[in-house]
Amino acid sequence: MAFVYLRSGQSIYQACWTDTLTGKRIYRSTKTTHKRKAQRLADAWERDAQVTRPKTLHALSQLWLEDLECLGRSTKHLTQRSRALETLGLDVLAANRMLGDRAKDGTWSDRTIDAYHGALKQFGRWCFTNGHRDRDPMAGLRKPSRRTGRVYVRGVLTEEQAQRLCSCPFLPSSRRLVYRTALCTGLRIGELRKLKPENLVLRSGKPCIHLAPSQVKNRFESIIPIDDDLFSSLQSGLDLSSFHKAGLRLRRDLVIAGLPTEDSDGHVIDFHSLRATFGDMLIKKGVSIPAVARLMRHKDGGGLLLKKYTQGFEEEGLTITM
Repeated sequence: MAFVYLRSGQSIYQACWTDTLTGKRIYRSTKTTHKRKAQRLADAWERDAQVTRPKTLHALSQLWLEDLECLGRSTKHLTQRSRALETLGLDVLAANRMLGDRAKDGTWSDRTIDAYHGALKQFGRWCFTNGHRDRDPMAGLRKPSRRTGRVYVRGVLTEEQAQRLCSCPFLPSSRRLVYRTALCTGLRIGELRKLKPENLVLRSGKPCIHLAPSQVKNRFESIIPIDDDLFSSLQSGLDLSSFHKAGLRLRRDLVIAGLPTEDSDGHVIDFHSLRATFGDMLIKKGVSIPAVARLMRHKDGGGLLLKKYTQGFEEEGLTITM
């Protein structure tokens, strides 16, 4: 018998029934918050199980993306999986060849390969678990044995360029405040969106930003020291209405301010580059790597910091002499 239920934290009912042909449990989103309507849909799907089994993998992929959307997945999450399906395709042999070629020539970073491979494997498990296929259609998909070792490196602003961006008279004061906050705190764009005036506190008489675990990516409580001027400027809150596409907004403002959109090494500057600049400037001022890692809320003690965020750091003084 079909039944409906609510997943934790969700308001849309999910339907579940047992396929009489395969004996497997089938799960499907009803896309409704009304229990009676959801139950009627579940009963109809149980009577005609073929409705839940599109003939082609392409049709199944669209149904999978719709199901993820109903589960409340973010736009970024959906875009990444849609791009993986479009780029690799649904032919396992062709996908394996493409993953292998991109790993050998270094066109894609390891993170991109892992994300695309994981998206297709997730789609295959969804097809099998929900009874759309008798076997996992992505069972033969493999990660390339040879890894690229390449990471995505963001551009870094110099201290002079950062100051010019924050003081450019041709930019609205609201956008300059956003850039200044990102450069002085190292907060990500998602963390800036959650920043409220009530997060501004005084600790031992010093102004700080206090972030709850739900407001931080690593889910740890964070206290970030700031100066008095920024503390008073943030009392009215941040206006992020023009930062729907934050990277594009920043690059346009860089052009307005007469600044390059790439650093001296040719790496593209996006919004996360402001966080990279924050860490880079701290290191150049002599702050230790573990201290910078704590200020940037990294959990590995500085390993990721050394790999990604110190592109402008002079390494001449780090050589060992005997």
